Amino acid sequence: MKRLKKRIAAALLSAALCAAGFAGCGSTPTWAVQDGERTLPVGTYICNLITSYQNAVMQADLTQDLFAQEIDGVPVNDWIKQEALRNTKGIFYVDGKLEELGVSLSEEEEEQITSLSSLTWSQVEDTFEPFGVSEDSFETAYAAYGVKMAALFEAIYGPGGTEPVSDGELEQFFNENYVHLEYLMMPLFDAVSEETDGESSEAEPVAWTEEELAEAKELFDGYAGRVSRGAMTMEEAAEGYAESGYAQNDAMEAEFLLQDSITPREDLASDYPAEFIAALDALEPGEASTLQLTLPNGEFYLLIYTDEIAPYAEEYLSGETNRNNTLGTMKYDEFLQAAYEEIDAMDVTVNEEAVSHYDPQEMFS
Repeated sequence: MKRLKKRIAAALLSAALCAAGFAGCGSTPTWAVQDGERTLPVGTYICNLITSYQNAVMQADLTQDLFAQEIDGVPVNDWIKQEALRNTKGIFYVDGKLEELGVSLSEEEEEQITSLSSLTWSQVEDTFEPFGVSEDSFETAYAAYGVKMAALFEAIYGPGGTEPVSDGELEQFFNENYVHLEYLMMPLFDAVSEETDGESSEAEPVAWTEEELAEAKELFDGYAGRVSRGAMTMEEAAEGYAESGYAQNDAMEAEFLLQDSITPREDLASDYPAEFIAALDALEPGEASTLQLTLPNGEFYLLIYTDEIAPYAEEYLSGETNRNNTLGTMKYDEFLQAAYEEIDAMDVTVNEEAVSHYDPQEMFS
């Protein structure tokens, strides 16, 4: 389901971009892809163009002209069209695979399709509908496709699937690919608010003096040494910080100051600055260290800690959501690669007149 969420998010993020595009889209053939007696309307292809464009934006260097770049060695304009067509053909693929495996969507999954489609369509209708994208096409290309792909994934790798992943295999993957980390963040400034016409707003923060900075850093450096020696836990460090007078909000309890996360190592780069990851990677399990970071809202001093991940496996994987997410992290790329190979090899009829009518560079520039 995490890929479905990304597809929906991409549609929402790109909705505003579409308002300025699609010039000359009013008079085109009505269908895009045909497989036997079933035909997909051109609206499904347009939806996938929007998603593929947004995916390209997320992979590109935003300081450069998007359409002067390449993704995986393919010019961006061609990459967007290829991905859009692949995902449109994929609608036939997933239906065929589910039928082949004898899998029917549950009532809950059918309701999920309806609710996801309805909720998202209400937010993007005014953008999509003028370009000939109906709510039915939107539902087919987004909610239905995502839910069905998730059902197919479960039918292959879930319990009772054709290639089920055992609890032992999943735990081994978790131990090898996940990390447990904890950290405290100390702002090296005082936040200031000011009153204007009876309304409060943020003013320029007040930087600490050199003496204050030295004392604050000494506090966290001391915590790091004690945590690394086993003389203090991170919870105790958070309690000490909360009572030290250096916490920006004195009323904030220690449990809210301490950030605790179990996450795939592959996701660290999207969630944390490179300097944070480098400091984390330099730690042995059970060690803590400090780090100064410059963030958009100011300078911060951090206390970072990591330990062995294995003791967390049983409890973490006992939760259905965590188990499903870990299974997705483990197998979804493999699943998509296999699916894409089959989709690319599908013998379907593409309405070239309709597909060629939509050029991403013209639509989104």
